[in-house]
Amino acid sequence: MNVDQELRRLFADDRLDVPAKAGAAEAVVAGAHRVRRRRVAAGAAGGAVLAALLVTGGVVLAGMGSASQLPPAGPGLPTATPTAQTTIAPTEPSDALRYPTAGATDPPSIPASR
Repeated sequence: MNVDQELRRLFADDRLDVPAKAGAAEAVVAGAHRVRRRRVAAGAAGGAVLAALLVTGGVVLAGMGSASQLPPAGPGLPTATPTAQTTIAPTEPSDALRYPTAGATDPPSIPASR
């Protein structure tokens, strides 16, 4: 007899069989449903906590930025009064701008009007 036939004979022996209890298949399916429900509930709770943290962080960051730009509130603070605007009179352009010549130090002569 070869090894393959001997192993088949041993594994076909009814004395090695382990009988399953009645209702074992239903118990496995029910356990799988329980695990799935717990996993879904944990994911939903984790998502809700994460959303709450993101909203809270956004509100805190938005509040920090706007609070530093606002003036302090309270009675008796000095108010800004409008000041008089000053105007600057236009000035005459300098001779260098009036007579642009390359390399010349004196402005060119202007012909006399008739």
